[in-house]
Amino acid sequence: MTAVLDPAPSPPQRPAERRRAWLLTAVVGLVVLVYLTGWSVYSLAHTGDDRYRALPPGAPATALDAEWRLLSLVRTDRLTASSGDPGFADAGSTFVVAELERTPTAAVEFAFCTTALLGPGGRVWEPGDLGLDLPSRDTPRCGSEDREVGRTYAFEVIYLVPTAFADQVVGVALPDGATAARTPVLRPPA
Repeated sequence: MTAVLDPAPSPPQRPAERRRAWLLTAVVGLVVLVYLTGWSVYSLAHTGDDRYRALPPGAPATALDAEWRLLSLVRTDRLTASSGDPGFADAGSTFVVAELERTPTAAVEFAFCTTALLGPGGRVWEPGDLGLDLPSRDTPRCGSEDREVGRTYAFEVIYLVPTAFADQVVGVALPDGATAARTPVLRPPA
């Protein structure tokens, strides 16, 4: 009869190596937990319908280092031009023209005039979507030269919106990616 020899037993793992393995596992787990928590907080603050705060009609909002007021929100299929041909909306779409006032509240190097048109279900349209070739107009646009603190600047913003949603527009949102606060939505005066 032949005796079967057991393979050489592996040397016992030293306690220091075992501790190092558990410590590395704990650190990796903690990094993953911090990442997931940070991403969850960011996504909750920057997504969903509840991230918008509709203001009463005609009420001002403070955002982007300025006080903002929506003077009017008008739907039209034809934009008049100061010179040349008028602009016509494509089939199935319409223009929404927002007349705004912006009063800088802090001295800044650049004036941020970021606006978006908020529609039903959280739909958002940016000014100049779809590469609009707009006619030249006499109405002013918001620009970096409009930064004198306390001075009110009036301007217009033009959005191209599908006709199906034009009557359901909520207002003009003032998105600010630098804050997790809910985005104020200006509504036209009643």
